[in-house]
Amino acid sequence: MVDKTLILRKLAELDLYLRQVTAKMAKFRNIVVHHYGGIDAEIVVGILKKNLGDFSAFEASILSLLEREGDHIVASS
Repeated sequence: MVDKTLILRKLAELDLYLRQVTAKMAKFRNIVVHHYGGIDAEIVVGILKKNLGDFSAFEASILSLLEREGDHIVASS
């Protein structure tokens, strides 16, 4: 199993842009999860479409991290 805490710590070492993106993702997720009854689905879809590139950047960073340190991350879990 992959140690999620270690991955998050490693991601925190990435560039400022990605740190800002992941912080916004976390805030957005918290709003959706905790206020799902009062969330306008059209607004959520609009936000996701507008920021779809952020997901791709996040995915690329995780894949790069796993390629560089995957064995180390898996071994430390």
